[in-house]
Amino acid sequence: MDTRNPIAETSPDSTGLEAELRCRVARVQGGDLAAFDELYRLTRNDVARALFHLVGPEELEAAVKETYAHLFDSLPKHPEGARVQPRILAICAKVALRHSKRSHSSSLDADANADETCRLRRAIASLAPKARLIFVFHEVLGIAPEQLSRALGLSIDTFRSHLGRARLAILSAMREPITEAAP
Repeated sequence: MDTRNPIAETSPDSTGLEAELRCRVARVQGGDLAAFDELYRLTRNDVARALFHLVGPEELEAAVKETYAHLFDSLPKHPEGARVQPRILAICAKVALRHSKRSHSSSLDADANADETCRLRRAIASLAPKARLIFVFHEVLGIAPEQLSRALGLSIDTFRSHLGRARLAILSAMREPITEAAP
């Protein structure tokens, strides 16, 4: 399995991956549809991982399909030599926000004895859509604040403000005692 993150600029081999992605985009623009399948295989795991944290498991496949449909539609207009990774990030963000606005209900187990991971997932799911997006892309996927703020069209100060509030909400939710579920 390819463990490189096609969205983050912080991975050591992102320049090599970016070159691979640009090559696939150029081939798609030239009419080679098999190149889009290759682009999909190179990026799908990380796109799905990001979207899982943002839209939840119920809407994951729909969000992944929508992301790649938008990516495919945008490729003919993708400027030659332009970075592909930020485009994927921006499309993921827009799709996740659209799905969050439709309805974001966490399907996490309501068991009163939930472990810390489940509690963290619940805390993330309880964040407002934009805060959840910023928290997951930065804290879970490790994407740099500068890259995220550009992709989301936010000033760096606004981005940091959203991130700070998200962190506080997560900490507060994690400190709350686990309550017994009704039978």
